[in-house]
Amino acid sequence: MLRTYRTPGWRPLGLCAGLLAALACPAPACDLHMLRTGSAHEDDTPGLRLGLVEQWTHYATLQDGDHDIPDPDDQRLDSAITQLVARYRFTDRIAAELRLPYIHRDYRRPRPHGGIERGDVSGFGDLALLADVVAFRHETDASSFQVAVFGGLELPSGDPDRLREESEGHHAHDDTPGHTRNGIHGHDLALGSGSVDGIVGMDLFWAHERLVFLGSLAYGIRGEGSFDYRYANDLQWAAGPGVQVWRAPQGQAGLMAVLSGETKGQDELDGERLDDTAATTLYVGPTLRVDWMQLEAEVAVDVPVITHRTAVQIAPDLRVRGALRWRFGDSS
Repeated sequence: MLRTYRTPGWRPLGLCAGLLAALACPAPACDLHMLRTGSAHEDDTPGLRLGLVEQWTHYATLQDGDHDIPDPDDQRLDSAITQLVARYRFTDRIAAELRLPYIHRDYRRPRPHGGIERGDVSGFGDLALLADVVAFRHETDASSFQVAVFGGLELPSGDPDRLREESEGHHAHDDTPGHTRNGIHGHDLALGSGSVDGIVGMDLFWAHERLVFLGSLAYGIRGEGSFDYRYANDLQWAAGPGVQVWRAPQGQAGLMAVLSGETKGQDELDGERLDDTAATTLYVGPTLRVDWMQLEAEVAVDVPVITHRTAVQIAPDLRVRGALRWRFGDSS
């Protein structure tokens, strides 16, 4: 069995890995960074962990501000991001992580001057290097509380070529009467940003017997990238209570209710702000976590309950996340 705290039933958290984004892909208004599902509940035993983290998001609602608008062209965007994760815990307080995303986006949108464009883009996204430190820890026989801080860099390994649409003026709307306004832009389809970005944040974990509460906050600091395009800084957070629903000598399972959110401002092109790039979304949904020996699995469903887009953009209808990780070392 994985090593536990004195707290009955819950294993400690690798807090940097939390519930929030790995920040390992660009931040288009319609698809903010991938939630860091899969590391949030790890035990603090030193050693290597390898895993896959998947996020699939379906966008099919055309929105202007807070309001849904007619979409006779049936615009849609399906985004699948698979992250390869290598994480090494040096001590019970210090860990480092590398994340490389592979992105596939399939879309349908109106052409600037009539007709429908169907297409897809795929390839590796921007690489993320992260480190986290447990800054505070307090344990008793019945409870445990931890706070961790984390930071790192996102490096421009993804292809930013789709940002060329912005620099070539494709960002402008076609206001021809009767023509549906496009809600899917080049910044939504780009696989990389072309910039070196910073990542900072913090996570917390509280457990008492079979109850747990997790919280996480991450902030992305964006630089100017390819084609004079700069994604706006973005804030992501998640929090929620959970309960252990099953426990055995070699494993355990927990169920959480998670409220998560993400918001970003207006992107810039050559120093000018773009009106249809800011986005705010609030999600709610369940997360199921199962640990068995050295295998860790997690699945979550997120339903958007509040969405706000500046000008005309495509908004999410559903997000599903999952993770599988293997911890190397002694499972006793």
